[in-house]
Amino acid sequence: MSTPTVSDTQTTQYRINGLDCPDCAAKVEKVAGKVSGISGVRVEFTMRTLSAQVESPEALKRLPQHLSVVIHHLGRIGPAVGIDPHQ
Repeated sequence: MSTPTVSDTQTTQYRINGLDCPDCAAKVEKVAGKVSGISGVRVEFTMRTLSAQVESPEALKRLPQHLSVVIHHLGRIGPAVGIDPHQ
C-alpha cells in the first residue's frame, strides 16, 4: 500500500478569521508566499480567504503552521483571528 502523494500542484484555500485591515492581509500573503512548495498565494481581504497552489503534502502541512505564526505576530487584529480550511 503506497502513501497518497500530490503529483500535480493543487489549489488549497483557507478562511482567515478576524482579518480586519488590508495591510495585515498583505503581510499574511507575503509570508505564505515564502513557504517552500507554495506558490500563487492570494489573500482576498474582503472575502477573508487565502488561496494557494500547493506542490506537495509536506507543503500543505507547513502552510497552516506558517499562517498561525504570522497571524499570532499580527495580534492587533484581535482574538477572533484564526485559520480554517475552506476547501
